[in-house]
Amino acid sequence: MNVSSTKRQRADIDMRAFAKSAGATIKVPAGGVVFSKGEAGDCMYIVQPGVIDMVIGDKVIETIGANEALGFMSMIDDKPRSSTARAREACELSLIDPRISVSWWTRCRTSRPTS
Repeated sequence: MNVSSTKRQRADIDMRAFAKSAGATIKVPAGGVVFSKGEAGDCMYIVQPGVIDMVIGDKVIETIGANEALGFMSMIDDKPRSSTARAREACELSLIDPRISVSWWTRCRTSRPTS
């Protein structure tokens, strides 16, 4: 399912496999809030199955689907969450904390297949 027509799907890297081995898995019911705008961001998430809407107020500003990351900007810029992440449908998310995010991103970048 391609939930964002403006994003290039990264079929060459399956972040879900890395994420499952790197962090805890949490389940979020449809309508559940993963994090709220203004909260401190101490982790990021990779969507396994499911769809997450990023919202500000009542407006959906982005939709995140399987094999996509959310919440990473707060880990990079050390600022509060800029939007609320709400599950459009029941989701399974892999939680990636700062201790493993650097090595995890390095593994993702170096695991691309060569052609």
